[in-house]
Amino acid sequence: LTAELRGGMASDKLAEALQEAETKLKETQDMLRNSVEREAQLVTDCRNSMEREAQLVIDFRVAARHLTQTRSSVEGTSAEATAKDRRDRHGSTGTEEHQRSRESGGSTGVPSPSTQPSSSEPLRQLVERARELLREAKFEEQADQHEDAITRAPPWLLVDWLGKAVNKIIRNTLMTAIDSEDVGMELALVKALGELGAAGMVSTLLSQRSVMDAIDAVFLEKAQELQQAAAASGEELNTKFATEGGTFVMTYGTVADFSRGLEALIGSPDANLKEAMRKEHCEKADSNTEWTTGNYGIETTPKIEWFFVVSPASGLAELHLVQWPKEKDPKYARKPQGLMRELKLKMAEINWQLERLGEKELLPEELIGVRLYTGPMFEKYNAANRGGSLMKDQAEFMIKNWTALCQGNRYTTTVHVVNSAMIKLSKLSKVVVVYRGMSGGRLPFGFWRDDPAGGRGGVEFGFMSTTTDKAVAMNYARGSGAGTVLEIVTGAIDRGADLQRL
Repeated sequence: LTAELRGGMASDKLAEALQEAETKLKETQDMLRNSVEREAQLVTDCRNSMEREAQLVIDFRVAARHLTQTRSSVEGTSAEATAKDRRDRHGSTGTEEHQRSRESGGSTGVPSPSTQPSSSEPLRQLVERARELLREAKFEEQADQHEDAITRAPPWLLVDWLGKAVNKIIRNTLMTAIDSEDVGMELALVKALGELGAAGMVSTLLSQRSVMDAIDAVFLEKAQELQQAAAASGEELNTKFATEGGTFVMTYGTVADFSRGLEALIGSPDANLKEAMRKEHCEKADSNTEWTTGNYGIETTPKIEWFFVVSPASGLAELHLVQWPKEKDPKYARKPQGLMRELKLKMAEINWQLERLGEKELLPEELIGVRLYTGPMFEKYNAANRGGSLMKDQAEFMIKNWTALCQGNRYTTTVHVVNSAMIKLSKLSKVVVVYRGMSGGRLPFGFWRDDPAGGRGGVEFGFMSTTTDKAVAMNYARGSGAGTVLEIVTGAIDRGADLQRL
């Protein structure tokens, strides 16, 4: 009996100790959660403060630019008046001297040296105009002296502006001079020049061709393009958009958001992939709500899109529809493809290519997800990624857009499946330069100033559609308000997926 009593007391003490430990653990978790939330709020406040400071700088620059224009106008008027007065005096003096010359029997057929036209007059005008523009630029730079050295924009450099144009001319001229188009000859030529060390040999090769005429033509063409452009650089154009108004600041994530991954953004996927995807499209609040896509004007619902991809043959009868929703422009009309017929062959070819590379095969659920993404559903998936975050403070208008369009549906499993498919399909893509055109918004502060690690840019929350055709991107950028085209140089790791075949 004594042993049992002692055992009972020990058990009670152990239970009390466990309960106390659980209470302390909960308190610690609450403290940690509150600490993380406070830190996240501080980061948000800091970013908002930087955006406000950037806007103040923009406003200050606008005022400085207006002041510069006013001062230039006044100086121009004054200079014109001074020049006119000088011409009047010179004309009067010239007449008197001419009269005295005639009276003294001097020659009147040769103009005085001061009136002879100079062959360097265009060059003098060019230099004077350049100095005038430099004075204006320095005046604006003085207005920006209050900016931190870290946030100040880098100088505009001629070598960056010319880029590869002049290098290409020199390369082509040298290869033509030695009568060779062999790529391997380029390195051999440079090594031979370094070995022989013959001074003047390169200038001799270049002088045999009209290299200066080619450089002059390219330089003039690019200079005229710059003169006609809205701004000399991307940052200057972005600032111009901000001062004109009517635009919004695009929202991007941080490196920390990228590291946390997709699960932190929208949650974990369901293990039963296809059934979870079906429920997300057919049994959620927005499943039967019609909406019209912004690109091709298709009026549809998530449930219709699910049947269009998964059951194109029997879907119309099951949904009691006469025909599938169509695009406004017939030339962009899509065609239903059966999973067991057309797409099965394409999937087999893709998986054969992936197997040869030692990569994982594409799953049937991933094929369904990609097919859905290439249709109207991409708007909903991206709305969920950009405005439906579980833990990230995203832009207010993005949150409102997701709430209105998706009615709380994050399409969690579907987005994970599409993401997995794109990672697999990207292994089959070439490393190329791609473009993305956007209109109506301007790039945020982080794209124009280095972060503490020396990087610039941001993390896109959604799937980012791009094109290898720059003209297509330019067309997308020609919408209302600000227009921006991103030129993205892909690599072996961050290649995108080519979805055209699906």
